[in-house]
Amino acid sequence: MSQPRTILCLASFHKGFEFLREAKAQGWIVLLLTSKSLEHEEWPREAIDEIFYMPDVDKVWNRADVIKGVSYLARRRRIDRLVALDDFDVETAAALREHLRIPGMGETTARYFRDKLAMRLKAREAGIPVPEFTHVANYDDVRAFMARVPGPGCSSPASPPRRWASTGSSGPTTSGRNSTHSVTSSRSTCSRPSCPAASTTSTASSTTARWSSPSPAATAPRRSR
Repeated sequence: MSQPRTILCLASFHKGFEFLREAKAQGWIVLLLTSKSLEHEEWPREAIDEIFYMPDVDKVWNRADVIKGVSYLARRRRIDRLVALDDFDVETAAALREHLRIPGMGETTARYFRDKLAMRLKAREAGIPVPEFTHVANYDDVRAFMARVPGPGCSSPASPPRRWASTGSSGPTTSGRNSTHSVTSSRSTCSRPSCPAASTTSTASSTTARWSSPSPAATAPRRSR
Protein backbone atom coordinates (compact mmCIF):
# COMPACT_ATOMS: atom_id res chain seq x y z
CA MET A 1 0.00 0.00 0.00
CA SER A 2 1.41 3.39 -1.02
CA GLN A 3 2.16 5.98 1.62
CA PRO A 4 -0.12 9.08 1.70
CA ARG A 5 1.44 12.07 0.02
CA THR A 6 1.92 15.46 1.61
CA ILE A 7 0.75 18.80 0.25
CA LEU A 8 1.87 22.13 1.69
CA CYS A 9 -0.63 24.98 1.19
CA LEU A 10 0.36 28.64 1.43
CA ALA A 11 -2.24 31.17 2.52
CA SER A 12 -1.12 34.63 3.57
CA PHE A 13 -4.84 35.51 3.68
CA HIS A 14 -7.73 33.67 5.34
CA LYS A 15 -9.02 31.60 2.41
CA GLY A 16 -8.79 28.28 0.56
CA PHE A 17 -11.08 26.28 2.85
CA GLU A 18 -12.69 24.13 0.15
CA PHE A 19 -9.32 23.24 -1.35
CA LEU A 20 -8.03 22.14 2.05
CA ARG A 21 -11.11 19.99 2.64
CA GLU A 22 -10.92 18.40 -0.81
CA ALA A 23 -7.22 17.62 -0.46
CA LYS A 24 -7.90 15.88 2.83
CA ALA A 25 -10.85 14.00 1.35
CA GLN A 26 -8.57 12.68 -1.40
CA GLY A 27 -6.20 11.24 1.17
CA TRP A 28 -3.44 13.85 1.27
CA ILE A 29 -1.56 14.83 4.40
CA VAL A 30 -2.40 18.53 4.51
CA LEU A 31 0.04 21.11 5.88
CA LEU A 32 -0.88 24.80 6.03
CA LEU A 33 1.54 27.72 6.17
CA THR A 34 -0.27 30.95 6.99
CA SER A 35 0.25 34.35 8.60
CA LYS A 36 0.83 34.54 12.33
CA SER A 37 -1.88 37.22 12.51
CA LEU A 38 -4.39 34.59 11.30
CA GLU A 39 -3.54 32.07 14.02
CA HIS A 40 -6.91 32.41 15.77
CA GLU A 41 -9.09 32.53 12.66
CA GLU A 42 -11.58 29.74 11.96
CA TRP A 43 -9.64 27.43 9.66
CA PRO A 44 -11.12 24.04 8.69
CA ARG A 45 -8.83 22.37 11.19
CA GLU A 46 -10.52 19.01 10.74
CA ALA A 47 -8.98 18.96 7.24
CA ILE A 48 -5.51 20.16 8.26
CA ASP A 49 -2.89 17.87 9.79
CA GLU A 50 -0.49 20.62 10.87
CA ILE A 51 -0.49 24.43 10.75
CA PHE A 52 2.64 26.55 10.65
CA TYR A 53 2.80 30.32 11.00
CA MET A 54 4.96 33.00 9.40
CA PRO A 55 5.50 36.34 11.18
CA ASP A 56 3.80 38.96 9.04
CA VAL A 57 3.32 42.69 8.63
CA ASP A 58 -0.22 43.17 7.30
CA LYS A 59 -0.11 39.65 5.80
CA VAL A 60 3.31 40.31 4.21
CA TRP A 61 6.04 37.72 4.73
CA ASN A 62 9.82 37.96 4.59
CA ARG A 63 10.68 35.88 1.53
CA ALA A 64 14.09 34.74 2.78
CA ASP A 65 12.52 33.59 6.05
CA VAL A 66 9.82 31.66 4.16
CA ILE A 67 12.41 29.75 2.15
CA LYS A 68 14.50 29.01 5.24
CA GLY A 69 11.47 27.99 7.29
CA VAL A 70 9.98 25.66 4.69
CA SER A 71 13.43 24.17 3.98
CA TYR A 72 13.75 23.36 7.68
CA LEU A 73 10.25 21.87 7.65
CA ALA A 74 11.20 19.69 4.67
CA ARG A 75 13.97 18.01 6.68
CA ARG A 76 11.41 15.94 8.60
CA ARG A 77 8.37 16.07 6.33
CA ARG A 78 8.56 14.99 2.72
CA ILE A 79 6.64 17.63 0.73
CA ASP A 80 5.26 16.20 -2.52
CA ARG A 81 3.26 19.19 -3.75
CA LEU A 82 3.09 22.88 -2.90
CA VAL A 83 0.04 25.04 -3.62
CA ALA A 84 -0.74 28.75 -3.26
CA LEU A 85 -4.25 29.42 -1.96
CA ASP A 86 -4.10 33.14 -2.73
CA ASP A 87 -2.98 35.18 -5.76
CA PHE A 88 -0.37 36.97 -3.69
CA ASP A 89 1.24 33.63 -2.81
CA VAL A 90 1.72 32.37 -6.38
CA GLU A 91 5.26 33.71 -6.72
CA THR A 92 6.20 32.58 -3.21
CA ALA A 93 5.05 29.05 -4.02
CA ALA A 94 6.97 29.10 -7.31
CA ALA A 95 10.18 30.19 -5.55
CA LEU A 96 9.79 27.39 -2.99
CA ARG A 97 9.19 24.77 -5.70
CA GLU A 98 12.40 25.77 -7.44
CA HIS A 99 14.38 25.86 -4.20
CA LEU A 100 13.16 22.44 -3.07
CA ARG A 101 12.79 20.96 -6.59
CA ILE A 102 9.10 20.20 -6.07
CA PRO A 103 7.07 19.57 -9.27
CA GLY A 104 4.95 22.45 -10.53
CA MET A 105 5.31 25.97 -11.87
CA GLY A 106 8.64 27.70 -11.33
CA GLU A 107 9.16 31.44 -11.09
CA THR A 108 9.41 32.10 -14.84
CA THR A 109 6.12 30.32 -15.60
CA ALA A 110 4.37 31.83 -12.59
CA ARG A 111 5.11 35.33 -13.85
CA TYR A 112 2.87 34.72 -16.87
CA PHE A 113 0.00 34.65 -14.36
CA ARG A 114 1.12 37.66 -12.32
CA ASP A 115 3.08 40.00 -14.61
CA LYS A 116 0.93 42.00 -17.05
CA LEU A 117 3.77 42.60 -19.50
CA ALA A 118 4.73 38.92 -19.54
CA MET A 119 1.04 38.01 -20.04
CA ARG A 120 0.67 40.32 -23.05
CA LEU A 121 3.91 39.17 -24.67
CA LYS A 122 2.92 35.52 -24.27
CA ALA A 123 -0.59 36.16 -25.60
CA ARG A 124 0.76 38.04 -28.62
CA GLU A 125 3.24 35.25 -29.37
CA ALA A 126 0.33 32.79 -29.34
CA GLY A 127 -1.68 34.90 -31.77
CA ILE A 128 -4.24 36.06 -29.20
CA PRO A 129 -5.48 39.62 -29.93
CA VAL A 130 -4.17 42.17 -27.43
CA PRO A 131 -4.14 45.99 -27.49
CA GLU A 132 -1.01 47.79 -28.70
CA PHE A 133 1.50 48.07 -25.85
CA THR A 134 5.15 48.73 -25.10
CA HIS A 135 7.51 48.12 -22.23
CA VAL A 136 8.38 51.35 -20.40
CA ALA A 137 12.13 50.81 -20.25
CA ASN A 138 13.71 52.52 -23.26
CA TYR A 139 12.92 56.16 -24.05
CA ASP A 140 13.16 55.71 -27.83
CA ASP A 141 10.79 52.73 -27.75
CA VAL A 142 8.24 54.73 -25.75
CA ARG A 143 8.51 57.75 -28.07
CA ALA A 144 8.08 55.51 -31.12
CA PHE A 145 5.03 53.88 -29.55
CA MET A 146 3.43 57.25 -28.73
CA ALA A 147 4.08 58.49 -32.27
CA ARG A 148 2.69 55.33 -33.87
CA VAL A 149 -0.32 54.61 -31.66
CA PRO A 150 -3.01 57.27 -31.04
CA GLY A 151 -4.19 57.86 -27.48
CA PRO A 152 -5.78 57.57 -25.07
CA GLY A 153 -3.92 54.86 -23.22
CA CYS A 154 -2.78 53.91 -19.75
CA SER A 155 0.41 53.25 -17.85
CA SER A 156 0.38 50.50 -15.25
CA PRO A 157 2.83 48.40 -13.23
CA ALA A 158 3.84 45.30 -15.16
CA SER A 159 3.46 43.15 -12.08
CA PRO A 160 1.02 43.45 -9.16
CA PRO A 161 2.54 45.16 -6.10
CA ARG A 162 4.02 42.41 -3.94
CA ARG A 163 5.74 43.65 -0.83
CA TRP A 164 8.29 41.70 1.14
CA ALA A 165 9.05 42.49 4.74
CA SER A 166 12.72 43.35 4.95
CA THR A 167 14.85 42.22 7.87
CA GLY A 168 15.92 45.17 9.96
CA SER A 169 13.47 47.58 8.36
CA SER A 170 10.68 49.45 10.06
CA GLY A 171 8.07 47.93 7.78
CA PRO A 172 7.43 46.24 4.45
CA THR A 173 9.32 47.35 1.39
CA THR A 174 8.52 47.06 -2.28
CA SER A 175 10.52 44.81 -4.56
CA GLY A 176 12.45 46.47 -7.38
CA ARG A 177 10.51 44.58 -10.05
CA ASN A 178 7.37 46.53 -9.18
CA SER A 179 8.91 49.65 -10.71
CA THR A 180 8.55 48.14 -14.19
CA HIS A 181 5.63 49.60 -16.17
CA SER A 182 3.99 49.08 -19.52
CA VAL A 183 1.97 51.51 -21.64
CA THR A 184 -1.14 50.15 -23.30
CA SER A 185 -3.44 51.70 -25.87
CA SER A 186 -7.10 51.89 -24.90
CA ARG A 187 -7.99 51.07 -28.50
CA SER A 188 -8.75 47.37 -28.58
CA THR A 189 -7.64 45.04 -31.37
CA CYS A 190 -10.38 42.58 -30.44
CA SER A 191 -13.93 43.16 -31.64
CA ARG A 192 -15.58 40.54 -29.47
CA PRO A 193 -17.37 42.13 -26.48
CA SER A 194 -16.41 39.20 -24.25
CA CYS A 195 -12.70 39.42 -25.09
CA PRO A 196 -10.56 40.78 -22.23
CA ALA A 197 -8.67 42.88 -24.77
CA ALA A 198 -11.88 44.81 -25.49
CA SER A 199 -11.88 46.37 -22.03
CA THR A 200 -10.91 50.04 -21.81
CA THR A 201 -11.68 50.51 -18.11
CA SER A 202 -8.85 51.78 -15.94
CA THR A 203 -8.03 49.95 -12.72
CA ALA A 204 -6.82 51.24 -9.37
CA SER A 205 -3.22 50.56 -10.38
CA SER A 206 -3.36 52.38 -13.70
CA THR A 207 -4.33 55.79 -14.97
CA THR A 208 -5.81 56.77 -18.33
CA ALA A 209 -4.24 59.71 -20.16
CA ARG A 210 -3.82 61.10 -23.66
CA TRP A 211 -0.13 60.20 -23.53
CA SER A 212 0.49 62.48 -20.58
CA SER A 213 2.51 61.32 -17.61
CA PRO A 214 0.36 59.82 -14.84
CA SER A 215 0.62 61.26 -11.38
CA PRO A 216 2.95 59.40 -8.97
CA ALA A 217 0.02 58.65 -6.67
CA ALA A 218 -1.90 56.93 -9.46
CA THR A 219 0.88 54.45 -10.19
CA ALA A 220 2.33 53.97 -6.71
CA PRO A 221 2.56 50.27 -5.78
CA ARG A 222 -0.23 49.20 -3.49
CA ARG A 223 -1.68 46.02 -2.14
CA SER A 224 -5.39 45.86 -1.54
CA ARG A 225 -8.09 43.24 -1.19
